[in-house]
Amino acid sequence: GYKTKSGLRSHAFKEDSKAVMKAVWGDCGGWINADANFHDAVRKTAKKWKKTIKNGRRVFIKEGGPSEFTAAVIRKVYEKYPWLDFDPKCQVTVVQHSSWNERHTASSDMEY
Repeated sequence: GYKTKSGLRSHAFKEDSKAVMKAVWGDCGGWINADANFHDAVRKTAKKWKKTIKNGRRVFIKEGGPSEFTAAVIRKVYEKYPWLDFDPKCQVTVVQHSSWNERHTASSDMEY
């Protein structure tokens, strides 16, 4: 089954959820497979966020698991773009489909 970096999630990804995400979000960001290459996915996502934030826009995340990926991207934005006026509590909105995600995320990854 689908596993996150933390290995906490053992049930399979629901293919039907792709259709729901596309209906809600369209093609504005696409699916990023962090399981295949976590660090590369974090780097690519941080670059996309930088462009969005630099243009005065907000980042909206459709998150389907624990928040370690989102936290890693936030850390990468701070690391790679220290000049960027970035406040994740004001510029990043995370939409999750379950409170399970928060309960299975390390408290250090929820501080943002």
